[in-house]
Amino acid sequence: MHSFNTHSFGLWVLGLVLLIAMWKDMTQRRIPNALLVVASGLALLWSMTAGGVGLSAALAGGLAALLVFLVFHVIGAMGAGDVKLMATVGLFLGQADVLGLCISVLIAGGVQSLIWAIWTSRLREVLRSTWQSLSNSMFSLAGGAWPVTSEPTTVHGSMPYALAIGAGTFSHLLLKFW
Repeated sequence: MHSFNTHSFGLWVLGLVLLIAMWKDMTQRRIPNALLVVASGLALLWSMTAGGVGLSAALAGGLAALLVFLVFHVIGAMGAGDVKLMATVGLFLGQADVLGLCISVLIAGGVQSLIWAIWTSRLREVLRSTWQSLSNSMFSLAGGAWPVTSEPTTVHGSMPYALAIGAGTFSHLLLKFW
């Protein structure tokens, strides 16, 4: 007979939250705040159990994920719901996992962007726009100025980034526990 394992329970809750968020983002193009508030509360409660990461680690992980992905929202590359979802995932995984989480999600997002650009027949436009944005940013930094974007680059259109968050999180957890 299996005993109740609080660590597994928290990861199952996180998986369910991610699946709901991905489904909502794909079908409605938004991630409900109610889902994220409930999930964040559960993450904080879970963090204080024997299987959790600890309250301070959860808060640090949530804040770190929020700050990393807030940059993408500010430049117009990501919606606010995606940023809040990343903060929620950071609450579940804590500060020790947040760097690997962010890298995994960014890689998944890059792969998803390429697939999205190919699917919408705009790969050439997306690559040109990306190169132009990177070049402008590098020249600004080389000149001692902070790169400023006059308007967000949306050549490829809006994309449900919760898919990348889910794929990146699941792959990060698989690599961690495998």
